[in-house]
Amino acid sequence: MKENKSLSIVIPIYNARSRLRVFDVLMRQKDILEIICVDDGSTDGSADAIREFGDPRIQIWEKEHEGAFQAWHYGVTKASGDYVLVVDCDDYVEEEYFEAIREFMERREADALFVGSFIENEKTGKKVAQEFPFEDGYYEGEKLEKLKKQLCSGRVSNAKGTKVIRREIYLDQISHTYTGEIKDFEDWLTMMEIYGKIESLRVINRPFYHYLQYAESLSKSKTSYRGNYRDALTMVDYLQNHSTATIEKESLESIRFFALRSILLRCIKIRELDLANEIMRRKDFREFLPKASLGFDEKMLCILQSAGLFYWCYRLKSLRKD
Repeated sequence: MKENKSLSIVIPIYNARSRLRVFDVLMRQKDILEIICVDDGSTDGSADAIREFGDPRIQIWEKEHEGAFQAWHYGVTKASGDYVLVVDCDDYVEEEYFEAIREFMERREADALFVGSFIENEKTGKKVAQEFPFEDGYYEGEKLEKLKKQLCSGRVSNAKGTKVIRREIYLDQISHTYTGEIKDFEDWLTMMEIYGKIESLRVINRPFYHYLQYAESLSKSKTSYRGNYRDALTMVDYLQNHSTATIEKESLESIRFFALRSILLRCIKIRELDLANEIMRRKDFREFLPKASLGFDEKMLCILQSAGLFYWCYRLKSLRKD
């Protein structure tokens, strides 16, 4: 008789008392073994608000503020389930996600389950599906090795909330990974290492997880992406020079390019043109550009290396959409 598998949920919490949305669905799921909340030095009474749910499965661990990266690492070390799912407290998940997880754990043994997600504007409700460019099903052996090249391209979502991972794999990854401070691209760093450790994978290419973008997080007019830029380069440097994962040179080049591109596009939106120009003029960015799978317009703008022109093209495109 096949042994029933169990699921642990890990949630990093920081000053989110008014945004504990993910608990709405979690409280109704009877198959969750435990809900491990790591309060990362909140000052708004987040832990007290979670205690009010009165669910005996909830564990609250309070620690000094170090950032979400360290908080969820700490939470995984406290988990006891066969599988772990790390979610953000202010996002929400669909009931069908847990039905899919239940079926995954009951049917065929695999190291991980990957599903799709939505990027959703909390105010307008507008959402964009983030799906994988490959088919539903089980992947192992040669089939999985081919898939890993796509996973390690920088073109596929690396978000933790869409990935249920065997606990032992998570523990192995965090025991050997980067220990410094990183606020952006930590999902990339985490998953690039985990991709090399999994030997079997189930894909359900439907968006069950909703990543919410809140009004204040969308307003970046007075914010610089310099810190995010440093985090992107830190992530790539670690994967290239210090990680226990074996990532091919071509994949590392692709990861670097698409990490830099993500910063570039964010810079264009807020008109941080000096940083946008710096990125487009990087030698490694220019060298990979001919190989990058981009639209003709975007590729030409990058070749011209004019952030000002890039910005006005973006503005015109936005006005047409409105």
